Amino acid sequence: MIIDGNVRRLGWTYQWYGKGKAREADTAELPPPAAEALFGYLRDTGRLADMQPDHALFTIDPARPDYDPRKLLDTNTPYQALKRYAKRAGLDPARVGIHSLRHTGARERYSAGSDIREIQHLLRHRSLATTDTYLRLLATEADTGYQRIEQKFAGL
Repeated sequence: MIIDGNVRRLGWTYQWYGKGKAREADTAELPPPAAEALFGYLRDTGRLADMQPDHALFTIDPARPDYDPRKLLDTNTPYQALKRYAKRAGLDPARVGIHSLRHTGARERYSAGSDIREIQHLLRHRSLATTDTYLRLLATEADTGYQRIEQKFAGL
């Protein structure tokens, strides 16, 4: 249950540890489409009914003999998958990384009219100057690669 002022609504939050030396815990609300996708993933992998608070969200295939629901997916797995998808989309895998998703999200929010302060908060930048630099670089670079990715995987 999310309490927003005097309004209560159904929603989900998640917690993570930020990057940098401090590695501070932070919490945010999970957007409904992301929650639907995560529940679908857990349902499709047969893990939803047995999910516990100490279980990892992303793990190896539950059918594997060494499956442990508390063991996190290896951090290289998403990285390697992104490189494979970039190559399949005709992009140079050397120029695409996990951080590219962060850049894309910021750019799309900026293009959609989000205020720079909203984006600063979303990116957890302490300084507005950092967000300004980030967005100026994104706004001036011609990145048509994302269009090729969208076209390639639109039917999935």
